[in-house]
Amino acid sequence: MKYIIWILLSITCFPFSSYSQAVLSGKVLEAGSGRPLPGASISIPDLARQTLSDEQGLFTLRNLPEGKFTVQVSFLGYKTYAERVILKDFTEKTFSLHVSLLEMREVVVTASASASEDRTNSVSVESVSREELMSRPSANLVDALSNLPGVSQISSGPAVSKPVIRGLSYNRVLTVNNGIKQEGQQWGDEHGLEFDLFSADRVEVLRGPASLLYGSDAMGGVINILDPIPLPDGELKGAITSRYASNNGLTGTSLMLEGNQKGLVWRGRGSYRNAFSYKTPEGFAPNTSFNETSFSGMLGLNKKWGYSHLNVSAYKGNLGFLEHEHAGEHEHAGEHEHAVEHDHAGEEHDHAEEQDGYNRKVGLPLQEVGHIKASLSNNFILGPNQLRANLGFQQNKRREFEHSADEADIAMDLETWTADLKYFMGGKNGFEPVVGLSGSRQENSPGGEELLIPAYRSTEAGAFVYLRKELGSLALNAGARFDYRNVNVKTTENAAGEQQFQGFQRDFSNFSGSIGLAWDLGSGFLLKANAGSAFRAPNISELAANGEHHGVERFETGNASLRSEQSLQLDASIGYVSGIFGMELNGYNNTIYHYIYLRGLAGDSIQHEGEVLPVYRYTQANARLSGLEAVVDLHPFRWLHVGSSFSLVRGQNKETGSDLPFIPAASWNNEIKIEPDLGAAMLSSTYFTLGLSSTFDQKHVDAAFEVPAAGYHLVNASFGTTLLTGRFPINVFISANNLFNVKYISHMSRYRDLGILNAGRNVQFGIHIPFDLN
Repeated sequence: MKYIIWILLSITCFPFSSYSQAVLSGKVLEAGSGRPLPGASISIPDLARQTLSDEQGLFTLRNLPEGKFTVQVSFLGYKTYAERVILKDFTEKTFSLHVSLLEMREVVVTASASASEDRTNSVSVESVSREELMSRPSANLVDALSNLPGVSQISSGPAVSKPVIRGLSYNRVLTVNNGIKQEGQQWGDEHGLEFDLFSADRVEVLRGPASLLYGSDAMGGVINILDPIPLPDGELKGAITSRYASNNGLTGTSLMLEGNQKGLVWRGRGSYRNAFSYKTPEGFAPNTSFNETSFSGMLGLNKKWGYSHLNVSAYKGNLGFLEHEHAGEHEHAGEHEHAVEHDHAGEEHDHAEEQDGYNRKVGLPLQEVGHIKASLSNNFILGPNQLRANLGFQQNKRREFEHSADEADIAMDLETWTADLKYFMGGKNGFEPVVGLSGSRQENSPGGEELLIPAYRSTEAGAFVYLRKELGSLALNAGARFDYRNVNVKTTENAAGEQQFQGFQRDFSNFSGSIGLAWDLGSGFLLKANAGSAFRAPNISELAANGEHHGVERFETGNASLRSEQSLQLDASIGYVSGIFGMELNGYNNTIYHYIYLRGLAGDSIQHEGEVLPVYRYTQANARLSGLEAVVDLHPFRWLHVGSSFSLVRGQNKETGSDLPFIPAASWNNEIKIEPDLGAAMLSSTYFTLGLSSTFDQKHVDAAFEVPAAGYHLVNASFGTTLLTGRFPINVFISANNLFNVKYISHMSRYRDLGILNAGRNVQFGIHIPFDLN
């Protein structure tokens, strides 16, 4: 690990002033008519560079390095175009964009080995823009993604959501931001994603194993959160975004400023959100209020040698939650026996004997979560090659208060250092090889009255090689990776001075790899296939747990003898796009060897704090998950879009024959979108949507933890437009979930065992005001 860090620091300090300079200029036109398209975006993701076309459709990007890069051109209402362009001296290009009727649009995927066109990428990827994230009535980022095909969420109220991709979750799904894996004790049921929803410019969801590029824990897939590309030189802009949700009074406001002065780029953002307890059709769900404060900033250089960006962020959240022993304390929804207010700075206020549902105070039990992250992201252009180097540090502080706000019952401090190095070689004869090194060091310090996990230190290192080759309409890729992890668990005493955890050490090593193809068959057909292996080393809870799990009233014990999970997934997709019709069908089969799960020890119980609790122990067996995703898009008229998607996944323990827990039920989402031309001088990009979201009965459940769940159907609607008020356009949207206030409990809700319904009708109002300070 320390050698990788020294390499990266040495590279960062290396002078790059001797590299040749290139200029990319040209025009963006409408295909067919040749009409110029002013305001089109021309970007080079690998260089973090962008510009806009002028009134004549002309553009220029200066001070670029020489080499071969993917250039993406996009304009509202037109199909996004991407092309690999060789930049040398003065390069001139004319891009012709076709009017886009279909929502299924071509994008550049950045979460692969290098930025590439989606049609040449063999993995299954779904991309969501900032506009889509903002217009969806959602409580958090994961909630906003949960209606994508193959994606779901495990929720603990509106404040905490854990992503589920193709039936896998917790430490089997990675979240990445600025090239750094998010580390926040994600093994915990009530541990959500510490991230500012407002700061995401685009999100890529990789469905399927991604250990080749990301190492352990990317078994189910990756959620790659992308920040905006820095502004063109000389620009100074900002934006104000505000949202309100009727169901739980969720108010959120974010202010962003950014600029670029001769390649010195910067961005700053501050956000705040708070909400009272959410409402079901029967009343308030007790103690589900929360508040969050987020700050983030970026300072960097964009030069002809590449770029170097320093990113920092800080998140502070106070989140109410429920456990079995607390659910009975509330005589009716919204009334709390104990309540304590935490303001946006986390300071404690006086106790309140009662709290009605509209009160924004966070009651007990509550979580107080702080997450600080700093990362240095670099991409250095070395002739025909690129060296991408990322360094990161994270500190996650988690406190849980159950009986008193004066002293934390549970305290965990997690620090993580990460380093990642990728070398992209220009190659010859169309080959594009990539080699990479990565390393991390993690240390956890527990405290409080109760201990969930021991103190431990984890160190890991990995290396991979990846090769990509295009043969006309056929793109091939293959790669292999080796990883090593050492886990050093320390002997740990509880608050009473008694030994609760016995120290031990474990070493894990794994090989993984993948091979895939993307084949443009012509006539609008695209075939993709991928065979990939992935792995996951056991997390600390699975190895060393030794205590009560309050949320489900059982005593859990870890297993220091667990082996790494190893998976083999086969998946394939066929897509078709014509003038007004598009479709895509994905199928996959994922076999996981040594799958880790909890199993009850028959007849075994333990006396713990005056209670007799059943004992569960982590064990292993082979498992299989298989499923499909289908998407259909129809655009019979320019103003009318009809979309439909279906997802199905099944999971089975091959040793016991039982179903795996927390597998999403089959779902079918349908939407009609109308985009009328109102002919109004002050209105633009107006749309109306009406959707039906159907979740079917879930009868395939793990009888040891779950009971069958009934299906439900929700009607949703939305409206949005842009007000052209002069210098600053104003984007406005209104959206409604569960329009008819249907009573239902999601199979994926952790409050299902408590009999607490999911949210009723929720109408969300939003406004986004970008402004130009030049």
